[in-house]
Amino acid sequence: AAAACVPPLYAVDLAGEGEGDGDGDVGCGGVIGRREAFSRGGAAAAAAAFSAAFAFVPAPSAEAKESAAPPATPESVAAAFGAVRYQLESAETDGVPRLQYLVETENYPEIMEFTKLYDGAFRKGKMKPARKFLTDGKAKEDAQMLSNAVTFDLIGINKSSRPGQESREGAMKYLEELKADVNKFLDLEGTVSFD
Repeated sequence: AAAACVPPLYAVDLAGEGEGDGDGDVGCGGVIGRREAFSRGGAAAAAAAFSAAFAFVPAPSAEAKESAAPPATPESVAAAFGAVRYQLESAETDGVPRLQYLVETENYPEIMEFTKLYDGAFRKGKMKPARKFLTDGKAKEDAQMLSNAVTFDLIGINKSSRPGQESREGAMKYLEELKADVNKFLDLEGTVSFD
């Protein structure tokens, strides 16, 4: 009896436009569609290969993560905290002043979009790099707590802007909390040691 013909995985047509007469039997060396490959066990083989590839990659050590932080100089710390301060005090076209303008004009669709995007841009993009310069353990904890508080402030502003829940007062309350949290974060700049 002839051995069953199973096309090799490299012959899978990922675009899903397999050759053959449409009955799934494309013969040895033929190209099959991705659905056919998955039904023949291709998904399991791909998952096993992917898992094996990463099984021997060591996780980055804590020392490697810490060494990624730039050296703390008065200039680098001032620049990092200055980027946070700019978001708090910038013109109406950017940052917290822009958010305040949107709340004051009750532009709820824009507020919802802004708050969704701003968490990543501000908290992760500006606060996190500044936080890396903190040297005191308590200051690091406080910075992490304040960074998380900023997320919750933005969520509160977003919730106060949802259809049927629009509340200028609610959004302003969370906006004032956001400003207070960012100001407390900026106060931590004075704790950085350059030893």
